[in-house]
Amino acid sequence: MNGAHYDSEPGGIFGPAISFKAIRLWLSLLVLVAALLASSQGCANNGKSPVPPTGKILGWELNPKNNTAVALTFQLYGKNKFPDGVFDVASGNEHSYWDIANTTSTADGDRVRIVARSKTFLPYVGDRIWIYEESSKANSPLFIASALIEGAKEVINPNFVEWRAGYPAPTGWTRVGNLSPIIKQVQAQGRIGIEITAEQSPARAPVQVALEQLLPLSNRKLSFDILPSADCSVSSLPTLLIGVQIADDQGRALTYCVSSKVISRKIIAMQDTENVLIVLPGRIHSWNHLETKISDAQSLLDLKSNDFGMLHAKAIVLLNPSANGSAPVIPSVSAVFSGFKLSP
Repeated sequence: MNGAHYDSEPGGIFGPAISFKAIRLWLSLLVLVAALLASSQGCANNGKSPVPPTGKILGWELNPKNNTAVALTFQLYGKNKFPDGVFDVASGNEHSYWDIANTTSTADGDRVRIVARSKTFLPYVGDRIWIYEESSKANSPLFIASALIEGAKEVINPNFVEWRAGYPAPTGWTRVGNLSPIIKQVQAQGRIGIEITAEQSPARAPVQVALEQLLPLSNRKLSFDILPSADCSVSSLPTLLIGVQIADDQGRALTYCVSSKVISRKIIAMQDTENVLIVLPGRIHSWNHLETKISDAQSLLDLKSNDFGMLHAKAIVLLNPSANGSAPVIPSVSAVFSGFKLSP
């Protein structure tokens, strides 16, 4: 009528007719695409997980040299168990496989510490990570937990009591120095600590031995205890340093040490460097308690925290006989360190 043409199946205002069979096909495809997207979000760990976590991340151990997490600890809720102990840790498009190092059963659930199989991918401070359990007994990975890797808020292993077999330094600390250091756990005058010894080289070259840890020192107070075997040099070109050094990534450093030969604090600009030496009254062969607030010392030396607000804290022993050719030969010097603590 009036020249109009109608199909046997009405198409409505959106054009030609579509069969119910075609509609069902399109709906099935949409459901499939949605399922695939949800699955890819979970597997890629790119910001959301389609299922609730089965645990929570309790903490991590950082490599102070590059701010990467080398071990992770999480707790499984309730009666959740880990059948195989193979884990996928990912952030963005990167991931790596981790294995169980040790477990602890608690009333709140099993605690699991995992370590990476390789250095293919280690999460950095500032990365958000997702932990999945890869199990041969499950059809898909089990989501455990997600967390943002942050810098250390407190000193790790402040009294140096934890030192795992086969590791070059106590847990949380890194050895630094130009010669093989002599570092050992000791008990000195009723306290446990770490003894660092520097031995004179045949060529009388400088010898530096240290343990360091990256810490969030800005606007915070660092305290520590030290038992030195000798007085620190009160000189702009010291032959002997035994103390704690705070340094930034550019190499600028404040060094705190003690001497029985001074009766008040001495501030010395180090020769040929931007570094500053602070010598405090103290006693050798006895424990000395020292503390410093970095913000108060910024007027002496403008230390720059890294992108994560961290500075290097070093327990250091340094012999530099070449700084004074007439200085007597010192075969070795040592100090015991303990009681590192951060406070507001």
